[in-house]
Amino acid sequence: MQLSKLKYRDLLFLASSTDLENIVFRNEKAELKSSYDVALVLGGPKMIPNRINKALEYYQKGIAKKILVSGSFGFLSISIPSEASKMCHYLLNHGVFKEDILVEKKSHNTWENMKFSLELLKSKYDLNEISLALITSDYHLKRSLATLTHLCPLKDITGIGIKDTLVNIDTWKKSSFSKFLILKEALLLLYYVKKKRIEDITIPNVLLNRRKSKNNAS
Repeated sequence: MQLSKLKYRDLLFLASSTDLENIVFRNEKAELKSSYDVALVLGGPKMIPNRINKALEYYQKGIAKKILVSGSFGFLSISIPSEASKMCHYLLNHGVFKEDILVEKKSHNTWENMKFSLELLKSKYDLNEISLALITSDYHLKRSLATLTHLCPLKDITGIGIKDTLVNIDTWKKSSFSKFLILKEALLLLYYVKKKRIEDITIPNVLLNRRKSKNNAS
């Protein structure tokens, strides 16, 4: 079934942990290339060290030629300086050359991350030719990658989901706050689909069947 067939209340009141996990997390494993023009790192509450260290690793190994850091502040991070500025400072302190860092610090959500990052990339690259590694937390990767490809269907992009220490696919069921974040991400995925910010997503029929069963019972 398609995610768009669900209602928000289905996620709030009918979804099991398995349902939410199937909706939020990507099953596909990334096949890393030998090199990328840019590693795009999205801001967030655990961007340092988790997300940014993966980009730093790729840069130091010569896999990523440049690093684009994106984010002003978001849901769990009202920060001055911006998330992007903090990541830039971190990279500089770890030996990345200033000319190899691109900074996007206007965005406040995932949609803006992608919109403004693409505008910055377009000013420096041919988007039909660029190779890009998108780096974010594993629970945020599906929506991020779907948003990016909806705005600009890049030919050469790899999504890299990082298991951060706040919440990840192995630990999210262990705390109420982690469960809240996964529910929030599922609701945001549904919102993005309904607003046509991303393409519709195929999910198992379990939730829709559960809704029909409940309606028949009542």
